[in-house]
Amino acid sequence: MTAPDSPGDQPAFPRSRARRIVLGLGLALGALISLYGAGWYYLAGRFADGVRDFLAAQQGEGVTLAYADIAFGGFPDRLEARLIAPAVTLALARGTWIWRPARVAFSARPWSVARVSVDLSGEHVIAPADASGLPRWKAHARTLAVEARLAGADVADLALRGADIRIDGRGVAEELALGRVRVAWRRAGIRPIDQSPEHLRASQSFEVLAEDIRMPPAARLPLADQIARLVVAGEVKGRLASGNGTDALRRWRDDGGTVELRRIEGRWGALALAGEGTLALDGGLQPVGAFSARIEGFSETLDALRQVGAMSGRDALTAKMVLTALARREGEGRPYLTIPLALQERRLYAGPVALLTVPALPW
Repeated sequence: MTAPDSPGDQPAFPRSRARRIVLGLGLALGALISLYGAGWYYLAGRFADGVRDFLAAQQGEGVTLAYADIAFGGFPDRLEARLIAPAVTLALARGTWIWRPARVAFSARPWSVARVSVDLSGEHVIAPADASGLPRWKAHARTLAVEARLAGADVADLALRGADIRIDGRGVAEELALGRVRVAWRRAGIRPIDQSPEHLRASQSFEVLAEDIRMPPAARLPLADQIARLVVAGEVKGRLASGNGTDALRRWRDDGGTVELRRIEGRWGALALAGEGTLALDGGLQPVGAFSARIEGFSETLDALRQVGAMSGRDALTAKMVLTALARREGEGRPYLTIPLALQERRLYAGPVALLTVPALPW
């Protein structure tokens, strides 16, 4: 009778086979990593070339973009093209200005290059190109980024997000701070079943949110130096063509273009407002519109407008009497108005009451 084999006498075949499997898997994984690295390096170079082409296309009359070089990185999960020593020269009506951002970095995911982000956080300096004595501006943003989704050669939508933004003017006693800002813009898609006239179709939509806006005291705002919250969202009806701004606006107006504001919300000092409405442009390219709104704090607002001289004492008293008679109250809450607002010939009306004159837009 033969004794069973001891553990040390077991054949080595299963162990050597396992080693071969592990070695094969390791080699395959190494090949995949090398292949991905080569693909990433190729895509990073193509991405940097695309950024160069984009920047070259932005050069135009009055705009010059310059940078020393482009550095790319972001391996393994991002493609990043960072501009070294970027500067933008702008030739404006009041002279030539140079904008020097501390950081301009384009980035995208290797598997989603149609969505590009631009990081603009850090310090920005805007100064006159000559010794003209104009103020020099410096801004700092803890976070500031623009994200774009591309559809072929066109931009399908844009989003801007920023937090803790501060702007200081050297040579002027002004400072502006912004706690948070979010801007979204989207080009409307083509709807084959929509047979309505072009001026009734939405060509683009937008939303703007800003919180904790702190204005400089020199601005002499009537209610407070801080605006707690401002939200504006809506759609542009009609096609707003590219090109010269004033000519494009005039053509859009003549074709019946309007802006439908589906959401207007603001909290500024004692004033709280929520509403919606429609805006258009008159013959002088000044805004006209009709709105409906719920307003709280109207009495304090009228007092503030009178104190800064935006309304005469008699007009403010008359407006307060009329609006108080129209106001409602829910329980122990503040009085509020649900009232139509109108903007016409640069005058803002609340119902039948003329509130103030709106400054003209300097086109």
